Amino acid sequence: MNQRIGLLFGFLLVFSLITTRFAPHAPLALSSAITPLWTVFTTVGLNLRQFLEALILDQDLRKENTALKAKVGELEVKAYSLEQEVQKLEDATKIKRTISPAAFLPAQVIQVNFNALNAEIRIDKGSLNGVKEKMAVATPQGLVGDVMQVDERSAIVRTILDPDFRVGIKVGKLNTVAIAKGVTGRILRAEQYKNPKAKKGDTVWSFNSAGGVFPTIRIGTVSSISETRGDSIGQTLEITPIVDITSLEQVYLLRLP
Repeated sequence: MNQRIGLLFGFLLVFSLITTRFAPHAPLALSSAITPLWTVFTTVGLNLRQFLEALILDQDLRKENTALKAKVGELEVKAYSLEQEVQKLEDATKIKRTISPAAFLPAQVIQVNFNALNAEIRIDKGSLNGVKEKMAVATPQGLVGDVMQVDERSAIVRTILDPDFRVGIKVGKLNTVAIAKGVTGRILRAEQYKNPKAKKGDTVWSFNSAGGVFPTIRIGTVSSISETRGDSIGQTLEITPIVDITSLEQVYLLRLP
């Protein structure tokens, strides 16, 4: 296509030169009649040449624009990757500073399994990466759960919303301890909590005696308090998780204490 346009451009250029520079000198008697005709030919030639030049320039600009768009796309992908790496470093630093100095490694969530019986996620790190069962899993915001099963290249994390999940808790600055468990894949519940000073909106932290699995990590907030039914003395606390478990993309594994 470009070769054809080039040949046509060359032909018209030669034609324009001929019409403008090598036109025969007509007798004076005919000059007044011929001059307008040569003017028309000259104008047409110049217009065609300008048209072809504009066409070629437009094609060059289109190619350059396409190349620039491709380059911008590559730079955007690289910038996004760098942003992700920076975010990982910031998250890991925050976890080490505010949750545990034993932050281990980041992992991507590759599968979410939430149903009536389970509230689990699968991550892309396994035994080949040093992952072990019972490792605590967290985000900079709070506790996610613990490692339940490990393969070579992946692991299943039992989240705090799983019915089989159990964790010791403390409410706010109160010293009273209770056991919370996952309920219906949306909240945690602690029964027989024996401190009437607990109130809605209090922050709930994980708590374990020496040698426990979890360091002190935020779990959520108290969303409901009711008296425990039956002969037991105490209250039932419902706890709303601080981490949106269903939309996790990246988590961090903590070394065992």
